[in-house]
Amino acid sequence: MVTQTQTKEARVGLRLPRELKESWEQAAELEGRSLSDVIIASMTDTVADIIEKHRFLHISRSSVTQMLTDLENPPTPNDALRRAAKDYKEAIAEGEWIVRH
Repeated sequence: MVTQTQTKEARVGLRLPRELKESWEQAAELEGRSLSDVIIASMTDTVADIIEKHRFLHISRSSVTQMLTDLENPPTPNDALRRAAKDYKEAIAEGEWIVRH
């Protein structure tokens, strides 16, 4: 969060409809704050919510159950998986770190 004592070194410029800017200015005036302060406060909350929402993987209970079942009882490897494992082992043995097909 930005505090009054922090140095403000970065700028953000944006274009927006005049009506939107006027409504932002009205909100700032009603709050007795600068337009910048209102925008920074609003965006800080919004950005924190967005980051928090994407910070964790949200999956359903049925997906977790299926994943655990597959880990405990993996399917039999098919030919493509066997080939990929063989290619990987050979690449590692030869000192290659990137396998390209």
